[in-house]
Amino acid sequence: MTRQIYTIGYAGRDPQRVKEMADKLGAYLFDIRFSPRSRDPRWAKSNLQKVFGQKYIHLPEWGNANYKNGGDVQIVNFEQGRAVIDRLASPVMIMCACKDPTWCHRTFLADMLIDLNYSVTELA
Repeated sequence: MTRQIYTIGYAGRDPQRVKEMADKLGAYLFDIRFSPRSRDPRWAKSNLQKVFGQKYIHLPEWGNANYKNGGDVQIVNFEQGRAVIDRLASPVMIMCACKDPTWCHRTFLADMLIDLNYSVTELA
């Protein structure tokens, strides 16, 4: 069985709308930001925990340790993060802040997952 992973950037979105998308897909939301803070309080970890409840999980293992430096993507611990998502039987939605996936670390992760035969879909 191929494991389904969805990727999404939250810029320009409303948390409630993302929750509706996750609910429709039956997916858990994994916040893959290295640091789950935002200038927009709706996207702070504490608010996301309220909106998503048990289906919100911060996964710093898949954060980009190099996000402040602007250098190459450096995933904190890919295998440890993979072990966390693989424990769930449900689909997984991985989320970060970037609106454009082109240079986002979620695309870097998506490519790694595709190489391991996961099915990955970017949500527009």
